[in-house]
Amino acid sequence: MLRSKDTGIPGRLSFTQKQDDFVMVSNSMSLGSNPACVVRVYMPDFDEWENRQGVTFGMRVGLQGPQWKTSDEDRTWFSRRPKKVIEPYYPGFFIAFTPKEVSKDGVDSAMFLIRANENGHEIPGPKITQTGWWTLGMSVSPDSRVHYYAKPGVEDLTEADRLVTTHPYSIAGTHFNTMFFNICNGDDGKTWSTAWVIDDPQIFWGDGSQPARQQTAKKQGLLSR
Repeated sequence: MLRSKDTGIPGRLSFTQKQDDFVMVSNSMSLGSNPACVVRVYMPDFDEWENRQGVTFGMRVGLQGPQWKTSDEDRTWFSRRPKKVIEPYYPGFFIAFTPKEVSKDGVDSAMFLIRANENGHEIPGPKITQTGWWTLGMSVSPDSRVHYYAKPGVEDLTEADRLVTTHPYSIAGTHFNTMFFNICNGDDGKTWSTAWVIDDPQIFWGDGSQPARQQTAKKQGLLSR
């Protein structure tokens, strides 16, 4: 179970949405290895969720690739010259909650938000109409396109469960570093986040000619916070 209360800076309440990250220990690998990851997530009944409108849970991957950056060191009298550097970025998808008190139809609801499209904008995903166990997954192609999957239950994912494929931020990614989870709350110093339960997080990879291998939390040690 992953649950947090003090998600922001200790001793400095923000009263805005903050998050704790729970990161799976993993080895970096080339996107040519066709990395993929999957996890089972238990969604409690809506009346047990933190009563706050906004993101409550996220599943994301850590990728890296060349990006153009400009720093003060690159400033000249006439311009700031960008340079290409290898930087991390974090595609993923989130679960956003709308309590009945603020919803248009007076009922609790939740939906997936996909991050991100080619311009870095979030994509509204399907509504979540049932709670209980879900299976979530992501895979990354050698061309750095990310494929997002979700289905109710705990059966293996198939192509029919793919929600969308994007090229996040238009970054030409080169490596997959890890998968991780975001646990969010309102950072008011007293209200706990929704109690999220995850099971059997796994990372798979292969070179196209060899059977896919996997890493699990059990093999790699506990998730690190």
